[in-house]
Amino acid sequence: MKKSLFFLTVLVCAIVFFAGCTSTSVRYQTIAVTENPVGTKVGQINQMQGGVLAAARNAGITRISTVSKQLTETYFHNWYTGQTTVTSQKFEIIVTGE
Repeated sequence: MKKSLFFLTVLVCAIVFFAGCTSTSVRYQTIAVTENPVGTKVGQINQMQGGVLAAARNAGITRISTVSKQLTETYFHNWYTGQTTVTSQKFEIIVTGE
């Protein structure tokens, strides 16, 4: 019984030591602002699917107020090696207006 408890404790410690942690970073940046009033419509699109006009069309926006971009990155940090790796990136364009 003592040997199996010791083995289980060592196994759990090894898993925690060799495992890493994952974190997510979200950054917003305003690209353009117009004199048009800020409306209630918001268009959002992945960069691979199109740009500002495509995001505005998807939301039915005819007068653009602001254009922003959002970058979401997911990081994995391995405690054992000390290396941090970007595991995924998602870039979106956000348009507001009427």
